[in-house]
Amino acid sequence: MPGNPHGGQGQTGQLDFSVSTNPYGPPPELVDVCASADIARYPAADDGDLRQVLARLHAVEPDAIVVGAGTSELIYRLSAAALRKGDAVAIASPTFNEFARAAAVRGAKVVSVRCYDDVVPDASRLLEAIAQHRPRLVWLCSPNNPTGHRWPEDTLAEIASACAEREALFCLDAAYGFVETAWLGRPRGGAFQLHSPTKTFGIPGVRLGYALAPVDLARALRDLAPPWLLGASALAAGLWLCGNAALDFARQTGPRHANDARALAAALAAVGLRPRPSQAGFFLLDTDHADDIRAGALAQGMVLRGCADFGLPTCLRIAARRPEANATLMDWLTTAAKSSGRSFPSR
Repeated sequence: MPGNPHGGQGQTGQLDFSVSTNPYGPPPELVDVCASADIARYPAADDGDLRQVLARLHAVEPDAIVVGAGTSELIYRLSAAALRKGDAVAIASPTFNEFARAAAVRGAKVVSVRCYDDVVPDASRLLEAIAQHRPRLVWLCSPNNPTGHRWPEDTLAEIASACAEREALFCLDAAYGFVETAWLGRPRGGAFQLHSPTKTFGIPGVRLGYALAPVDLARALRDLAPPWLLGASALAAGLWLCGNAALDFARQTGPRHANDARALAAALAAVGLRPRPSQAGFFLLDTDHADDIRAGALAQGMVLRGCADFGLPTCLRIAARRPEANATLMDWLTTAAKSSGRSFPSR
């Protein structure tokens, strides 16, 4: 089964609006920490120290922490541990494609549940799918990629309760929570909850993710991990990100990034493009000219994210960068609209 395209494919020198990471990172101190890691030796085989500091950060026991080489690796490891051929997996869609792909490679039945047509996510459809299909796993992302929807806390609690009643594992991808002031989110007992510090600190080249999970499941997932799963740089970065300097950076820059995204969305609306409402650092743009805009931007050294693989062929996903980069995108869009005699009308 071929892989799906993702954002973050920009080259050096390009302005990459396709990657949904914190544009204010990486912090210089973290760069130094990664650079000083000893890559001439095998890294530590035991991630116990990292699990200890992550556990203190989330106020859970260390045995409830699973670390991985990015959140995608943990998604596939969970599918390997939890799914058998013929199991059902319910996924609030459209969303990150790897949830479905990881289920499909295990022979599971993927139940895609359309939840993001309105401003507020439609929980009723997901609850109905849970009752009808009795899935083994239930996946949702909050804030959701690519739509930017955030699920209300009381709705998440309702979904978690429905999963518990039917012995489904509630799987919450909180990778984009860094736009919140309290970026860590709230642990949910009985759930599998993913976190992506590489997005929070702008270091996607350092493959590091972790999950909070029920203790028995967390132990099973650790047993499935290959030796030396994390490189020396990832281990060093993981220990640093649990310190006060890292938390201060996240609390200061996450809300700033969210404000930049709102300002960019307002500027786009002013030139005739209508971005969808979003509670993340990225948003969807509906337009009849998605391919033209994407190709034209690329010719000017700017990368936008096409969304055909999400089932949204008339959409672009734009992740805000720093204000000066956002202004460059807006200048080009305004000039291109004037020179073409059109304003790239929305659908």
